[in-house]
Amino acid sequence: MFMFPAPTEQPKRVDVKVRSATEVTVIWQQVIQQIDGYEIRYWPANEKDVTANRVQVSNQNFSVRLENLKPDTRYAVRVFSFNSAGFSPPSSQVYFTTQKAPPRQKPKITSYVKSGSKYIITWDHVRSDSNESDVKGYKVLYRPDGQYNGTLVTTGKHYIEVPAPVKGQYVVEVRVHSDGGDGEVAQVKIPGAASGISSNYLGFLLPIIGILAYLEF
Repeated sequence: MFMFPAPTEQPKRVDVKVRSATEVTVIWQQVIQQIDGYEIRYWPANEKDVTANRVQVSNQNFSVRLENLKPDTRYAVRVFSFNSAGFSPPSSQVYFTTQKAPPRQKPKITSYVKSGSKYIITWDHVRSDSNESDVKGYKVLYRPDGQYNGTLVTTGKHYIEVPAPVKGQYVVEVRVHSDGGDGEVAQVKIPGAASGISSNYLGFLLPIIGILAYLEF
C-alpha cells in the first residue's frame, strides 16, 4: 500500500497579530502539498523549544488564535505542516511580545443622577501602573438587571448618559479598555420610574452643577 511521505514544504509567511495581554492570532501561507493539517508550536523566548505548547488545526485552516498567554512576555513561534507520515521542516521562527496586562484598578463610580428622562453616571479616571497597559477609554454596558445582553458603548469620557428605565431595574457596568484587554467591572443599578428611588440611592445624588467637575478627561 502506497504511503505519502512526510511533507517537505514548510509553511511560509508566518505572521502574528497581538490582540491583548493574553491572546494573539498566528497566520501563515497555505502549503500546496497534500497534508492533514498544521501544528503550531510556541514558547516563552527565554526558554527552550522543548517546553513548547502545541496546537493542531486542519489543512483548511491558515490561522489560529493562541490564548492564556502571559502578559508582557516575548514568545517564539514556529508552524509545521504534517500528515500521517510525519512533520515538515519548521517555518522560520517568528517572535512576538504580548501586551501589558490591563489596569487592575476598576473605575470608581462617583455619582448617578436622574435628569429628566436620563441618568448621568460619572466615574473617576483610572491611572495605570508602569507594568500595565495605558487606558484607552472605557466600555459601558447598559442592560436590564438579570440579563447579560444590552447596549455597549465605548467612550473616552468619564461620564455617560443613559435612558431612565420606564420600568424595572437596569444595570450600568463600567470597565477600563486598553491594548492589554478590558479591566474589572464597576457597576451601579438604576431603578425604573415605577420602582421609585430608594433612600440608599438618594445619598449618591448630586446636583447637575457638581457633575460638571468630572467631565474633563
